[in-house]
Amino acid sequence: MQIAKKHSKNAVTYFQRICPGVKLERVFMDWCWWILAGLPFQHLVRIMDCYFHEGIKVLYRVALVIINLFHKECQSNNEWSPDNIKNDIGNALIKFCKKIPVSPTKLLHAAFSIRGLSSTYISRIFMKTEMILKSRSVLNNGSKQLVKSRSSDNLPSSQSQVNIQMMSHTLTIREVSVASTYIYEHKYISNG
Repeated sequence: MQIAKKHSKNAVTYFQRICPGVKLERVFMDWCWWILAGLPFQHLVRIMDCYFHEGIKVLYRVALVIINLFHKECQSNNEWSPDNIKNDIGNALIKFCKKIPVSPTKLLHAAFSIRGLSSTYISRIFMKTEMILKSRSVLNNGSKQLVKSRSSDNLPSSQSQVNIQMMSHTLTIREVSVASTYIYEHKYISNG
């Protein structure tokens, strides 16, 4: 939602105004489904082709364009009037994507016209959000220790990965993880 607030400020403000009882953060958590489940197949093929070449920033760009297009349609089309969408904006966004009024070419052109949305910026926002969520978890649980997050490959969190990369330019994150696990197992388990 932070990225949308920066790059689609008018749309976010509009949706916050017409949907006061709805937590837009929860709606924006489903942004990936707008693309993957909502868009027509011909749009999805072109987007995925760009995604495989450019990376995750393509999906963020497309999601921002969807928000902006939906905002424009809500202001000009009776089907998407505030009264029709205010109670279920999440499903309205998916339905809008299914009937998206632009071609795949126009959608991607608009997506790549967004400036200042780099992979570095996205990673920075991701890490900042992750740190905020971890600090909330600590405050809510009353614990003084951070919960260690692990990826599906059992790798450290993104912040830990950055710290490891700063310490070691010779080993990859996976190699450091394997080495530390090996040391831990042999030092504490074999002696215990």
